[in-house]
This record gives sequence, structure tokens and C-alpha cells, in this order.
Amino acid sequence: VMLREIGDLFSSLERDHSSRVIVLGGRGRSFSVGADRSPEPDPEDPTSERGKRWQANLGRRACRSIENCAIPTVARVQGHAIGGGMCLAMSCDFRITTPATAWYLPEVELGVPLSWAAIPRLAQEIGTARARQLVMLCERINGETAANWGVAHACVDDADLDATVQAWATRISSLPELAVHMTKTTF
Repeated sequence: VMLREIGDLFSSLERDHSSRVIVLGGRGRSFSVGADRSPEPDPEDPTSERGKRWQANLGRRACRSIENCAIPTVARVQGHAIGGGMCLAMSCDFRITTPATAWYLPEVELGVPLSWAAIPRLAQEIGTARARQLVMLCERINGETAANWGVAHACVDDADLDATVQAWATRISSLPELAVHMTKTTF
């Protein structure tokens, strides 16, 4: 349900002309520990081929709706950004994290390919060599390494996370809206 709601929300924001920045963050101690691997009820017959494809593409659609959102996005990443959670964070334009945050893509260890169009997005953001290391070796990195590799844009102490995210959002909001929008849509 959450992935469908994320996709619908970010798609609906295309028509929102009042927001200048969107912050995506998790509640509690973690950004996201990954996708719920239990099947989501599907309005289609989940046993049909079409139903299976629809189910399998929920995460990709959610990530793509974040990535394609005309409004700049900032991920506020604390605690854990694992699997699907890391994919959602990587779909945002900017990512702010903390030193102890665990960034991890366990899909290969779980015996499933990393989907959600995450590999091209990751390779574009951090380069093919680092992306291969994270995905194929299931490398676990902390927030400092994430910032050094380009997975995150900044790594700040836990106590400074909210203020830093707010400062980035304020900075983005202060720039000319049309120029920001036109520039964002060229990436």
C-alpha cells in the first residue's frame, strides 16, 4: 500500500503549484528498512500475469514518480536506508544523512535481482564501479562513506539533521522557481 501511495502522491504533486520543495523522510529511528516482501493486495487477480507484473512494478513506479516530480526533492535519511528504502532515497534530488545511517542493498544476498530501475539511477549518481560494489557485493556503508561516494550529498550529526534539511530546503526555495524547475527537468 505504501509504495502505491508514494507513487500516487508524487504524481499528484505535478499539479501542485504551491510547493517549492518536498522532503521525504521516515518516521521513527529509520528512513526505511526496505520493501515489505509480503504480497500487497492487488485490485487485479494477483495470480494472473498482469497482476504479477503490476505488483512487481510498484517500487519502480514509486521511484520514477519521485524522480520525475517537477518539484525538487530532499531525502532526510536517518537510521537505515536498506533495499527499497535506499532506492526511494536515491530517487530524490538531494540526500542528507547521518554518520551512523546504514545504507545497504541486500537483494543479491536475498537471491533476487535489484529492480525498481535502481541500478541505472545509482550508476548515474555515483559511477558504475561504486554502484557495482554496492549492488553485487551487497556492501554496507555508513553515512560518512555514503557522502564520500556521492550516495548522499551531506552527512551531519543526528542533532543537526533537521536543521540541515531545512537549510537545504530553504536554499532551494529561495532560488528562482522557473530556473530551478527548468534545470531539474534537464537531468
